[in-house]
Amino acid sequence: MRTIYRSLILSILVAFSILLPTALGQISLEPSGEYLEALAIVTRVIDGDTFDAKVIAIYKDRYSNMNGSIIRVRLADINAPELGTPEGDSSRSALKNLLEGREVYLDIDDLYVYDRYGRVVAITYLQINSTHLLNINLWLVTNGYASIIDYPNEFKPHLWSLYIAYITQSKESAVISDTRPRSLGGEIYLVMLIAILGILVAILLYIRLRGR
Repeated sequence: MRTIYRSLILSILVAFSILLPTALGQISLEPSGEYLEALAIVTRVIDGDTFDAKVIAIYKDRYSNMNGSIIRVRLADINAPELGTPEGDSSRSALKNLLEGREVYLDIDDLYVYDRYGRVVAITYLQINSTHLLNINLWLVTNGYASIIDYPNEFKPHLWSLYIAYITQSKESAVISDTRPRSLGGEIYLVMLIAILGILVAILLYIRLRGR
């Protein structure tokens, strides 16, 4: 009988160790698509979080006035060290080596568009292959060249992904797909309740086994 109880307890614990992470993973994430607003060529890197770029394509009518012009872009929600410091110079060099002369996609802040200095606030993406784009803002942070500062705008840096799936591009649009947390509502509580009940059952069986 003890062997049966031991097998039952082990089966319950193994089942929950496998099913619980899977269940949480399934209910906590959902794919979402979003449109990029512009394609530009980086002409000059100013510092570790700012660069000039010539806009060569616009995917949203609101920004049609930018097409063909050179704009100054401020990378959204990050801050690089000041130039003249070893850290600031290193940050600028990293961004220059990565972007200067290359095409980038801009996800412009639809809430304010510009900062107080007239710079276009945006998340910048660099295409690294036929299927993915690299989030430059987050890359700088990940590699120690900048830090996150969540300024008032449409972006939520805690939801950023370093690599973004690149779905399609045409003259009218450029679409990416991200995987972002959504509201879990009561689903997570149901999963947690089931997990707790399963653990309690295993504990009770163990206590009963020890008492025999």
